[in-house]
Amino acid sequence: MKSITIASGALEENTDVYTENIYVNYGSCFYLWVYDSYGDGISSPGNFSITDVSGNTLVFNDGDFDHEVQEFFCPNGEGCAFTFEKYFKVVKL
Repeated sequence: MKSITIASGALEENTDVYTENIYVNYGSCFYLWVYDSYGDGISSPGNFSITDVSGNTLVFNDGDFDHEVQEFFCPNGEGCAFTFEKYFKVVKL
């Protein structure tokens, strides 16, 4: 899976709104990770959302998380098939 960082770094103090416009493949699905170095999520009243070009909300998060939160979304609204595999390595001590 290819991972691209769209934006990183700290927001300036007292930032009310941060907007990043990106264009993605409408038929694909994506993960968004939001990290908080302080560990208190986005202080109330805070939240984040992802909207499409028509203004439809694809993701809304109320900001209630600790150090990180992950959101999964598909712009076409139909969802998409994906598989998850977890591998375990057994180590003898």
